[in-house]
Amino acid sequence: MPNPVIVTVKEALYWTYANIGMAQAGYVDGSEYYGVKHFSIRSRIYYGLMRGSLNLGALAIDEKLCRSVVLTVAPQNIWQ
Repeated sequence: MPNPVIVTVKEALYWTYANIGMAQAGYVDGSEYYGVKHFSIRSRIYYGLMRGSLNLGALAIDEKLCRSVVLTVAPQNIWQ
């Protein structure tokens, strides 16, 4: 599946968040390269966010994103 065409700020934020989810999956797996599994995760996150079946807060809680990945994106202490 080709990358979506990003037009709005919402789409750009969701695409970025989906990429963070894919990076988290690769980090947890210890993968050196992204595979079909990782791209599938990114796609499901992005389209789930676009459809409204996922939201940003629930994804962070449900998937328990690794602090090291989140903190590289938002270095302030978000865990308080």
